[in-house]
Amino acid sequence: MVTHEQAHANYRDPFWFLGLGMIRRFSSWLPNTQTLWEELLLLREIRADQRAASTSDPLLLAELLVKLSRQMTLAAQGYSSDLEPCMGFNESLSLSRLEQRVNALLEPDSVAEPAAPGSGRLMWLIVVVLPLAATWLHS
Repeated sequence: MVTHEQAHANYRDPFWFLGLGMIRRFSSWLPNTQTLWEELLLLREIRADQRAASTSDPLLLAELLVKLSRQMTLAAQGYSSDLEPCMGFNESLSLSRLEQRVNALLEPDSVAEPAAPGSGRLMWLIVVVLPLAATWLHS
């Protein structure tokens, strides 16, 4: 679990998702914004899972992920639904997202290797900001 969190730190996920989260708030009126956000969160978690699986047993990590998900679901039953998006196992997507993460751990060949940090960051930033720039050109 520590290796998983270290992978988030190595890829600077908190920094990038703070910026992407702000862009998401300003572009929430665009179609499929929430779906894209959920996919990005899932890919970020799969990337960190794969990094953790490279240093330990993937089956053990998958088991830990299922147990942690169950514990968080049981703990969140007494709280408001505002906590659900923070846990990463959101609403109707929870089972399919959990299944995708477990399958990615158990079948690493089905998921492509994550890119090294730093490769193509400027290109991705341009791709992310381009829709916002395009909306301003239409006014």
